[in-house]
Amino acid sequence: MTRDRYDYPAGLYDPNYQAELGETMFQSLDRITGRFPDREALVDRDRRLTFTQYRASAARLAAHLHHLGVKFGDRVVSILPVWAEASFGWYGTAAIGAVWVPLSLAFREREIRYILGTIEPKAVIVVDSFGGFNYLDMVRSLLPDFPCVQHLLVKGQAPASAISLDGLMAQDPRVGDELLWVRRHLNPAAALADTLCLITHTSGTTGEPKGAMHTHNTVVSNCKAAYKVSGTTEEDVFLMPLPMSHQFGVESGTAYAFLAGAKIVLMDAFDPKRFLELIQQERATFLVGVPTMFRLALNHPNFADYDVSSVRTGWVGGAASAPEDRIATIEKLGEVMHIGGMTEGSLTTIATFDEPLEIKVRSIGRVLPGGQAKVVDDAGNTVPAGELGELWLKGPYITPGYWNKPELNAQKFSPDGWLKTSDIGHMDKEGHIFLVSRVDDRIVRGGHKIFPVEVEDLLSTHPKIEMCCLIGVPNPVLGECTVACVKVKAGETLDPQEVRDFCRGKIAEYLVPDFVEIMENIPLNPTGKILYKLVRLEVEPKYAGQRPPK
Repeated sequence: MTRDRYDYPAGLYDPNYQAELGETMFQSLDRITGRFPDREALVDRDRRLTFTQYRASAARLAAHLHHLGVKFGDRVVSILPVWAEASFGWYGTAAIGAVWVPLSLAFREREIRYILGTIEPKAVIVVDSFGGFNYLDMVRSLLPDFPCVQHLLVKGQAPASAISLDGLMAQDPRVGDELLWVRRHLNPAAALADTLCLITHTSGTTGEPKGAMHTHNTVVSNCKAAYKVSGTTEEDVFLMPLPMSHQFGVESGTAYAFLAGAKIVLMDAFDPKRFLELIQQERATFLVGVPTMFRLALNHPNFADYDVSSVRTGWVGGAASAPEDRIATIEKLGEVMHIGGMTEGSLTTIATFDEPLEIKVRSIGRVLPGGQAKVVDDAGNTVPAGELGELWLKGPYITPGYWNKPELNAQKFSPDGWLKTSDIGHMDKEGHIFLVSRVDDRIVRGGHKIFPVEVEDLLSTHPKIEMCCLIGVPNPVLGECTVACVKVKAGETLDPQEVRDFCRGKIAEYLVPDFVEIMENIPLNPTGKILYKLVRLEVEPKYAGQRPPK
């Protein structure tokens, strides 16, 4: 097996670890650049930047934004692909005390309009077009309604009314030594470290996007703890295909790797073939992604033709992953660690190298050292080990709250500062956390509580099923009935009754899906997470109120 190539360190999880606070984003980059000035930091398509070049790009952008009037506390919205600008742009913005607000390329006019209204940015940085969609035209059509936006910077072809980002970066900002200029803005760094540097938004697919605020402290301390518990070193090469508008992606494309002096290879769109090619070409050692990405790579028909022997480890998270998929990843790639994370808390839990296999494939691990976790009942009381409840988190890595959402903050945080995650699960005596559902996805059928993962884990082992999810629909007799929504592998056919028969005898009878819907596609968000609410909207009208077959 692949994992036999490496001697994986044990004992990296230190329950007594104290979060390292007091360093700003740019200060951390400056420190690491001093150690590894000529080492490659970032690979973006045909661009390769050393740490010195990367730091210089961030410092130059900081100086230009300052001259444009972007000041401490101002927000800078970015709508960019996974390119170098989406990485060093955050460092440059944060260096002058401004707040980076990266938005998903999946957002369209409704979401962008809402966020511009709530964030009130001083500047917007946007790609002209990408993936066949013109983002510049969309943003320009909205800006007349938002006089707060004083500057529009365009990556690509900029109109006369906007600023070319490439053109700006080619100009001398006339501040003398740009690095020294930025360093002067960082004093005292400790005072700045507890101020905002990032706002990331939830998907907003069926409601208003929520902006989770992060300070330099929440980000930098989280990344330091994560790379230490993962054994990351300057010899690692991260392969990063995640959108840099999400917490997992924006930190994986910057500080997680850089704080260890590691290199990052960016992918602006995930493709399993290209993913395998880059592992081979760049000798990637550390892979990050969501379960869907790893599944597609491992199931690629030419997987065996690629040299993936460089892979040592990585992180998989952002969505539920079947145990069989986790075992296949470990056996065919390396000790890719399962993590728990969220917009509100970055990387929050991790199952490390030295855990038993059962823990690595079924648990999201223990809370990241320096943080706290507990499982509570509906009244907020901690439940005994092994009992189901809602996961609550607390610590230096957790958001101080949602931007401009006082009512939501009061709802989502306990009076003593615990974040209510809406994840249902249980914790063992050693602190390992096992998730079973989201609060909103829990199904109650005839008095039985059903958690989708109980059925999805079984269905994912069916040789003809590529992807699946379980939803509940209203039923006048049972309260809710279950519908297994299934995407069949290419070239295969599957009958709904065959799916039900596959489940019988393997799980309790009340867990066997009442209905099976064969779907051409199951909607996913940009990070590969199944959008249960959209699936429900599509399927519910067909099955709501129907009598289940015997």
